[in-house]
Amino acid sequence: MKQEYKILEFHGGTNSKMDPRDIADNQNVLSQFSINNPGRLVKEGDGKNLYSKTDLNGHTITDITTDSGGFEKGCGLHLFLHDYDMEGDEVDTEFICVNDGNGIDIYDPNQSTEWQANKLLLGSRTTTVKPEYYNVDGALRVSDRNFSVTDTSADTSADIGKNDVVLAIDNGGGGNVTIATGSVIQIDQEIMYVTSGGTGQAFTVIRGYANTKIATHTDNTNVFYANVPKYFGHIKADRLFECATSNSINTWVEDVQTPQPPNNTRKSDGTTGTLASSAGVQSLRVYDIIESSTVNYPTESEKVVLEFGESPAGTGITKVEVSGDTVTFTTSGYGNNASASHKLAVNDEIVLTNMHDNLSVYNGNHVVTGATPTTFTITFNDAVETLDGTNEIYYANVSSFADDTADFPNNVDVTLAESDMPFLDNSTDPPYGQYNQTAYVHITGQTGVNSFNGIKLATRIDANQFRFESAAHASVGDAAGTTQVQQLIGRVSPVNSAEMINEDLKRKWNFAMSFTYDGPGQEVQESLLTAGHKINLLTQADGITSNLLAEDVDDGAETAINIDDASVLTDDVSVIMVGTEQMLVTNISSNTITVTRGYNNSTKAAHSDNAPIFLVTELTPTETVDWTNFVGAPECVVKSVYGYGVDEKSWNPRINGFKIYMKDVTEDDGSKEFRLFCEVNFNKGTYTLFGAGDSELILEQPAANSIATTTEGTSITVKPIDTYLSENLFTEQTIIDAQYKASCVAGRKVYIGNIRQGGRTYPDRMLRSPVNKFDTFPETNFIDVAIGDGDVITALESFGDRLLQYKEKNLYVINIAGESEVLESEYMNAGVSSPSRVVKTELGIAWTNQWGLWFFDGKGVQNLTKQTKVGTLNNNETGLTAYDAKTNKLIFTGTHNNGMTMLWEFYDLNFGAFQSFHSGETFPHSETSANHFTNFATNKSGEIIFGYVDSGTPTELNFYKWSDSPAEGTLTNLPVMWKSKDIDFGSPAVDKKIYKIYVTYKSTGHSGIQVKYVTDGGLQSVGNTTPLQKTFKSSTYYDGTLDTSVSGYNTGNFTGAGTATGLKDTGGDWKVAELKPTESINNVKSIQLSFEQIYLQTGTARGGSSTTIQLKDDSSTSETDDAYNDYQIYIYGGPGRYNASKITDYDGGTETATVAAMTDKGYGNAVTSASKYYLGTVATDFEINDITIIYRPKRVK
Repeated sequence: MKQEYKILEFHGGTNSKMDPRDIADNQNVLSQFSINNPGRLVKEGDGKNLYSKTDLNGHTITDITTDSGGFEKGCGLHLFLHDYDMEGDEVDTEFICVNDGNGIDIYDPNQSTEWQANKLLLGSRTTTVKPEYYNVDGALRVSDRNFSVTDTSADTSADIGKNDVVLAIDNGGGGNVTIATGSVIQIDQEIMYVTSGGTGQAFTVIRGYANTKIATHTDNTNVFYANVPKYFGHIKADRLFECATSNSINTWVEDVQTPQPPNNTRKSDGTTGTLASSAGVQSLRVYDIIESSTVNYPTESEKVVLEFGESPAGTGITKVEVSGDTVTFTTSGYGNNASASHKLAVNDEIVLTNMHDNLSVYNGNHVVTGATPTTFTITFNDAVETLDGTNEIYYANVSSFADDTADFPNNVDVTLAESDMPFLDNSTDPPYGQYNQTAYVHITGQTGVNSFNGIKLATRIDANQFRFESAAHASVGDAAGTTQVQQLIGRVSPVNSAEMINEDLKRKWNFAMSFTYDGPGQEVQESLLTAGHKINLLTQADGITSNLLAEDVDDGAETAINIDDASVLTDDVSVIMVGTEQMLVTNISSNTITVTRGYNNSTKAAHSDNAPIFLVTELTPTETVDWTNFVGAPECVVKSVYGYGVDEKSWNPRINGFKIYMKDVTEDDGSKEFRLFCEVNFNKGTYTLFGAGDSELILEQPAANSIATTTEGTSITVKPIDTYLSENLFTEQTIIDAQYKASCVAGRKVYIGNIRQGGRTYPDRMLRSPVNKFDTFPETNFIDVAIGDGDVITALESFGDRLLQYKEKNLYVINIAGESEVLESEYMNAGVSSPSRVVKTELGIAWTNQWGLWFFDGKGVQNLTKQTKVGTLNNNETGLTAYDAKTNKLIFTGTHNNGMTMLWEFYDLNFGAFQSFHSGETFPHSETSANHFTNFATNKSGEIIFGYVDSGTPTELNFYKWSDSPAEGTLTNLPVMWKSKDIDFGSPAVDKKIYKIYVTYKSTGHSGIQVKYVTDGGLQSVGNTTPLQKTFKSSTYYDGTLDTSVSGYNTGNFTGAGTATGLKDTGGDWKVAELKPTESINNVKSIQLSFEQIYLQTGTARGGSSTTIQLKDDSSTSETDDAYNDYQIYIYGGPGRYNASKITDYDGGTETATVAAMTDKGYGNAVTSASKYYLGTVATDFEINDITIIYRPKRVK
């Protein structure tokens, strides 16, 4: 009896691995149809739909066929979301980023000019740039996966020292070279940023750029262009918000990714903090004088002044009297009152200091045995009396005060009404010579400038004149009241008094500074340290007399300069500063020094005779801030400028503060730890001096855009506890930056892999950032899973608490749930060649390599296509993998082919089914030239987005998205659309007779699908992609008058409307086509069916519009009206490309087809004489619901 064999399900997908007769009934051996609609075969979606955003498409890039143009295949694209657009307006924005060489172009849909070219520059190497992106907390990070540098065709033409900022560079033969301003260059391992470039042989640079070390370089060293990892983020903050005047910032910032330390050769310039060269202002200048509250601020942004002084500790001693073992000391009063009590009491433990000459025996600790308001006693064996054997107290009234800054910066001249103070006598005879022209004095009674009162270290000028340092020196005109000066012969303070120096601080110190950068909440990322420079007034050999210019100096030409005493300088070492100009001393002859003018990029200027000279010295274990002779507690003031939007006051907005550290180097030992001395927080406008406790105080603002700690000075009373190591968990010598080829954000940490750090490449190494410090990669945080295996890390991805480290050959699964990473498993042959082949899904991570499609579900790894796919995927690094969240489907290709020959494969995660491939037109394609796809990305709606360039139009970039809606009537490069299993009806050994086939289908317009068959496994030896040869007769819904002699597509036997259609137009309704074979099918064991494409004609249009296409002038073109009505036509090249539609009317006289209005898919929406077409392709809505075979098995004998 006749029987029915029904195919009602198709979602088993393709199985090309097993014999066609052994696969499941719901499987096929090849399919270009989709199983999106379970129970049916439908047209697959396509990726030729423009991602339609205003002015997104047609973006002009550099010629992609050149090494330095556009993006590399499978690279370049990144999407990220932000709360602000590029103008800083608060609006949810999805940015599209794509690289054009070394530049990152960013599309902002909210701007009138949406594309902002080169919004971010990775550097200056433009060839084969492959950006690796990640974004976290609203900021984008990008590293070039290509670590190479390119030659500038230039060499150094002189040796380069560590302080040189103007470099001599030529073409190697004394000729000019061109290096543009803004270029990033590399000499040896040091990277530099060119701030003044052009064509010539002298170029100004920022040294030690991108956290590289400043080094010396020899003549004739090659100069290269380089790229560095970059940060691009939005900063919106009300800085200094706790201060009297806050400072608002709302801007996007481009910066080197890893926090850069203070740099003596750079500043942020202009009103927006543009990167620029410093005019020789060291990042941290340390002075030994506390100036007035409104002076001595840095002249540039990103610079800090640290002023130190000594507290006028304790009470002065003016007289000593001895009676046996009892010694009575008379005091000088207290503060501004000469008769005030010393505040000491019986049994107080005191310390005596600075006792003169033979009285020095009293220096040290004692216990008070008696006290009156102005005297106190101690017990002392072998006591001695006053210096000259008398008990006279020396004091005098002040006649006048004068500002002596012109000769002695920050000094006040005091003229006395009398001239009998011992230390002012110039005699060398005792008792006066022992003073060496300096002594402590106590000034009291001054009511106009209160800071003049107190204990001062005075230096003799004349018999009735002395000077002392004061920050208020410019206020001498305000002096008032009857002022008295008492000469002191010592000082007294209570032990442990805050006015006295803590013994732990009585050491030699170095100071260094770091910058703090953006982080989530109150978190910060901290840079490495930059050593401070002490700026001291140059004195003569006696250590007291000021060392001044001995002549006028012109504004630049003069290099031989006379000074008072040159013996204190060292040639090729000493750097002096007059005004703001710095000079390097290169030779010394008597008191004439030869100098390099405008050193450290400072500005040459004219200077007057007797101008003071300062010595500029970098702090080292041998060049220190010396507190070993301090008696009073050190006092300090920290000063800087801050005012975003104000020239020379605008810091890099990413910097949100700074920290100053101190290190004990008393024994010339630099190995001790840097201790946190001070932290300034720009966000809040506060500071903490850890040497004075841990109170957070509000910064003062003594003038516009000036900030300072308490300008009267804060006493430093304790040695800080916290160190750079405890603050950061790495030392200040640690390398914390790296280039990387792979990255992944997981658990508020960033993992990077295949790195270059410290001038070395580590292809097997990963680095881990500290938690919430997404740009800091300490070299100590390394993870080496498998090294020296001849393999390299190519990608990183995470799922749950597992990190997948991909190498080209193998895969390593790492557990990152704990404090340290643990290798959990290794999978051979599961690696990838590039990150574009890896995609994260809702269920896990998928990727492709030459062995198939792989999947990690959080527990284990499996090869999804191992049992169903025959052959291998190309493992080219240009391969691509995408995930369609809407249908839970994977789309992938192994490599970039030219023209319409790219193969796109599909896997349905819902059904666990592999769909063999789509050839050619599923995605944008060139006619015959090279295709250039970016990597795939997913937008906020879950859509697959990508960029595409046809090398035939190599400067035009369009963006497309994947659509699961059935593709318009396109043509694939492979005729076979679907091929069934080899059906033996469950009885492989029994002969059958097959009568007919019923196909339930629908199609609006002629389907463009013919049905063919083969019996008993015929043609299997030539592969599943080969079209079958046997056909079916025409019937009500099928036209079988096809030319089967044509290999591949069947194009012949079109005789008029409705012929050569295959399955005919059903008007979109479901119909059943009855298919009877053209020859009897009898005594066969099996049958295999295939659905194959038809097209009638291909050619170049003679012209057209958005709704018409004039076909080619050829004898094959019908001249009969309506001949091609209801057939599909597809524009595959030229204007109007990727449009397909049903022909609604055909004018045979003009041979013009009318179609629905076309849409712009990147190449316009109108046909011209340059447009190329296929006539008779597959209908858009073509579907198959079921297939029924009517057969009869033969009797078994």
